[in-house]
Amino acid sequence: AVLARLRLAAADKAAGKTADALAKYDAVAKDRRADPILADYAQLEAAMLTLDGGNWTDIQNRLTPLTADSNAWRFSAREALGVAAMKAGKTAEARQEFEKLMGDRNVPPSIGARARLTMKMLTEAELAKQAAPAPAAAPAKDALKAAPAAPAAPSAGKPEPKAK
Repeated sequence: AVLARLRLAAADKAAGKTADALAKYDAVAKDRRADPILADYAQLEAAMLTLDGGNWTDIQNRLTPLTADSNAWRFSAREALGVAAMKAGKTAEARQEFEKLMGDRNVPPSIGARARLTMKMLTEAELAKQAAPAPAAAPAKDALKAAPAAPAAPSAGKPEPKAK
């Protein structure tokens, strides 16, 4: 029954019915009769659905329990938590999650590769930010007054007077 409910949630997700899929994943995640691995999977899927528009604290609350070393979904949860932190502008938290993934010998190769790539992108963005020149100050009002006036454009259709 739980697998069927997960399949229905996945079908809603594939059909773009995000709210329906989220409700179904949440229901499985909260079902105490469900196998803990399947309930955790539902929790992970629910969190993934909220990554783009969700609140950082809500996403963090959904994913943090899944990051425990004993959880089967810890690597995916840590990766999702890092992505959520990046989207929320929390670079230090994102780095922390990706560093955990890079330092774990048991991380699946695909997740490890994405963690390394993301850390590289974070580092490059920080270096670019540091190297960027400071924005130029706006010119002072007095400096604008002291500048010579530009010559007036000739009137359309009228010849310029000749100098004598």
